Amino acid sequence: SGKVEAILKYGPIDKNGNKIGKSFEEILSKVDKNSLNDFRAYIVSKHAKELMDEGIATGLSEADVNLTIKKYDNQFEPILKELVEFQRNVLKQLVDAGILSADSYNKITKYEYYVPFNRVMDDTKTSGTGKGLEARNPVYGIKGSSRDIIDPLESIIKNTFIYTNMADRNMIGKAFVDLARKYEGSGKIIDKVPPRMIPQTIMLKELE
Repeated sequence: SGKVEAILKYGPIDKNGNKIGKSFEEILSKVDKNSLNDFRAYIVSKHAKELMDEGIATGLSEADVNLTIKKYDNQFEPILKELVEFQRNVLKQLVDAGILSADSYNKITKYEYYVPFNRVMDDTKTSGTGKGLEARNPVYGIKGSSRDIIDPLESIIKNTFIYTNMADRNMIGKAFVDLARKYEGSGKIIDKVPPRMIPQTIMLKELE
């Protein structure tokens, strides 16, 4: 948790510990405290517009979205771009840790104004390492919904905790496995368990 707090306060780091961007705190300090709700409405509207253009339901009024963007674009767009870059830098941890492929990363970050649209009463299960050492990808795909959107700033903080935790745990797991493979007799500590595979007969027509 201390590492996450450092990322939020001082900025994201690469796998070598070098700072690679502005921190969440630095970025949000540019928004007046009395304007935070306006900023929240704006960043939701900017990403909602991207989704609407792709025909994805957001549960928001297109007229409200356009009006909010028009009202606050000059004031908030540069700050939103920095916030999006912060999220991308945090997400890179999953690529470095081998949880997320570069291709998946590029697909996720294709949106210019992405902010998380976590929904009230969505499935809140957090990703874990399970019984083994292989971490599951904690990044969910985009699905249209009309449920209320949780404050995206809160979701960004939550994602920073989840992604950092998952990346660190997976790096530790990989290092542990590499160490076990390197030295003979390590089976006393860790065993490789083959996946459960059952042979199936498939007709060519079914495959087509």
